[in-house]
Amino acid sequence: MEIENGNRARCFIIQPYGTRETPKGVKVNNDAVYKSLKRLDGIDPSFPIRVYRADTEKFKRENLHSHVSDCIKESNFCIVDVNGQNPNVLYELGYARGSGRKVIILCRDKKEIPGDMEGVIYIEYGEKEIDELPDKVYPHLARVEGEISNTIEIGLEKIPYLPKRNDELIRQKILRAKTKIDILQTNLSILSYEFIGDIVSAMKENNTLELRVLTLDPQSIFVNYRAQQLGYTKVGIFRNELINALENVSFNLREFGSRVRIKTYDDFPAQIAFHIDNDILSCVVSAIGRSRDNCAFLLPDSIAGAQKSFVEHFNKLWNSNESREHDEDNNNSK
Repeated sequence: MEIENGNRARCFIIQPYGTRETPKGVKVNNDAVYKSLKRLDGIDPSFPIRVYRADTEKFKRENLHSHVSDCIKESNFCIVDVNGQNPNVLYELGYARGSGRKVIILCRDKKEIPGDMEGVIYIEYGEKEIDELPDKVYPHLARVEGEISNTIEIGLEKIPYLPKRNDELIRQKILRAKTKIDILQTNLSILSYEFIGDIVSAMKENNTLELRVLTLDPQSIFVNYRAQQLGYTKVGIFRNELINALENVSFNLREFGSRVRIKTYDDFPAQIAFHIDNDILSCVVSAIGRSRDNCAFLLPDSIAGAQKSFVEHFNKLWNSNESREHDEDNNNSK
């Protein structure tokens, strides 16, 4: 069960906190259960695990529910203690299962296990067996590893790798979009002459589809640096390219009103991505060429780390004080 690159499987523990009394009047020291499960960290060097709980991780979201959701998404598998059938625990169990995470259920009585958990690993334990939990869980780790090892080993065979960005793939994703398209670009030229017709078609076909476009402000100081990276002898040429593309995209999408929002941001352009429904196409940014000529990766937004790396990155730029709504009329009057 060798894991390459020294990666550790992330095991998220779902349980109540502190000492709680179950509906049957039994007091359970949940922290003692967690402390015991933490010993799984070093139980098998060939399958290294990092055991954690929501309260041991730094809060990155505004509320506990969102934080727990992030912890589940960033995990490889979960251990869920349903003892006492705590409503929050049962909800988080369902969320973990719905997110495709492998789960191991702990219980005092198998009657506590929800009826739709067929095929799930479950382990019964008594009050005097808390210290033995790692030994009870360990025999099941081989089955867990068999289902998640490809993800732990980076799993590039599961994430389509493109040696060069595939514009036809983007086009097909746009045309099939159902709910949303978020586009983060430094330069809208490719959108202006390559994808604008497809976006218009998709918006007309689906009157609930919404589009957000976030692009580098043509007047930003960072335009100077990017122009130098791309080999422009005059920054003004590159700046005009950005302005013209922005105006063309805005003009062609004006008929869709509030369903289309375009913003410019004034920050270092660290990322280029297309987020279409549940798929993210991440385009590698480099100092020696345009992203359209670099490699790219297609991944689901539910994969561990995607929310933080892409969705939260986009939203932070979108909501930044340095970002502003593009106003075509005002820009044309300048």
